[in-house]
Amino acid sequence: MFPVYDENGVGYSDFRPWVTWSLVGINVLITIFLGFLPALFVTAIAYQFGIVPAYIAGTNPEAAELIIRPELTLLTYGFIHAKWSHLASNMLVLSVFGDNIEKATGHFRFLLFYFLCQIAGGLVHILSDPGSLVPSIGASAAVSGVVAAYLLVRPQARVVMLVLGVMTVNFRAYWVIAGWLIWQLGEFLIYRNDSDVAYWGHFGGFIAGLILIVPMRRPGVRLFGGLGPRAALRSAAAATERAWRNLRDAAGALLSRKQR
Repeated sequence: MFPVYDENGVGYSDFRPWVTWSLVGINVLITIFLGFLPALFVTAIAYQFGIVPAYIAGTNPEAAELIIRPELTLLTYGFIHAKWSHLASNMLVLSVFGDNIEKATGHFRFLLFYFLCQIAGGLVHILSDPGSLVPSIGASAAVSGVVAAYLLVRPQARVVMLVLGVMTVNFRAYWVIAGWLIWQLGEFLIYRNDSDVAYWGHFGGFIAGLILIVPMRRPGVRLFGGLGPRAALRSAAAATERAWRNLRDAAGALLSRKQR
């Protein structure tokens, strides 16, 4: 399942999310450029511009001398993607959710918000494994922050999802984001010792997004869809109850049909 668009989002207004479009375009162009380079060159670029925890944490000072400015990689690692699938998933989520957060914060503050989430995710990743010599790359931490901000700004919005590439369904944003979080946590618990995915970076970016959107949103932008936290929780609980009741009724109808 992949998000396609959110209903009644900023795409239906006169707002133009120039920063979101620019971030998507820059990431795509860089990935196209890397696609023309030999694999050895791409690996070297990943080490030069990706986050290598041991270099920044100082646990491998000799190796760190090979990097021009290790600390700057906190800004550059988010623009390098080794796989097109990795790029596509990040940019698709950014294009669906990012324009709304850019409108909620303004262009400049959105760019600052994006980089702060990226940096926060990178630092959490470093703290999770300071001796690692494996470069971490990709925009996942920054995109996770955007997703978190969307959860606070537009939790009730309906998000259209493409299922198995053949059909679309729509869910409330809080369902989509809760499902994403459960998926992330599940993969982390199952594959954390055998995966090259920087899950801690995702979580760090997500928490940063939850925190930063509060002071960085424009005046007048209300959180929780303007309902307030208690009302939003009550609405989510009621929607969950309705969904469970509909699922139970559908299962009962299917069972009775089979018994006939």
